[in-house]
Amino acid sequence: MLLVARPERCRLLAVTDPATTRRIKWGVAPAGTEVVVPGTLRRVVPLGGTTRVDVDTAAGSVAVLTTAEVTTAPGGPVCVAVDARDARECPPPG
Repeated sequence: MLLVARPERCRLLAVTDPATTRRIKWGVAPAGTEVVVPGTLRRVVPLGGTTRVDVDTAAGSVAVLTTAEVTTAPGGPVCVAVDARDARECPPPG
C-alpha cells in the first residue's frame, strides 16, 4: 500500500525523543491518529518563510514543508508524521 500526503501536512520529528519511537507505525492508522515513518534526513532547503526537508525512507523519498527550526543534520535519523486523515491511499506505480 502506498500512502501520499501534501508536504505541508507532514511534520518532521526528531528520533531522539523516546515518545517518537514509541509512536512509529506502518500502514494506515485509525482515524485521528498519525502515521509515523522513520527515515534519514537527506537535505534541508531554506525557502524564505518555510523550509523544505527531504527525507529518505524505506518506501522512497518524502518532502516536508515546515516553519520549525530543523536541528538534525543531513544523514541523521528523523521521522515523518502525518495525521491519518491527511494521508490518501494511492495505487502502486506500474
